Amino acid sequence: MLDFSEEHKAAQKAIRAWCTQRLEPSVDALERNEVQPYPLIRELATTFGIPDLAKARIAKMKEKGEGARMGNDGALSAILFMELSRCFAYLIDSSRQRSTMPRAIGVMPNRS
Repeated sequence: MLDFSEEHKAAQKAIRAWCTQRLEPSVDALERNEVQPYPLIRELATTFGIPDLAKARIAKMKEKGEGARMGNDGALSAILFMELSRCFAYLIDSSRQRSTMPRAIGVMPNRS
């Protein structure tokens, strides 16, 4: 069983509330492809400051140079994906996660 810190538990509560209020009402329309998930993903990201965090990590990684790794809080990532999957697992489908989430929130690094 995972044991989260108080900060992690507070984040989980906030993410779960957002999912309940914003994501759950859209699940049927998302499943019928009547709406795209990108606006909701962007809203989620903006609400929790994800683009700014990701951009800061990318900048730090570039600063450290080639071979630097992008550190992250694995527990927060796990919490985010756990809560999203409670409502709508498609958003975190492993075959789509790498291409959908970063592009949707505007932090996909340039490959040039």
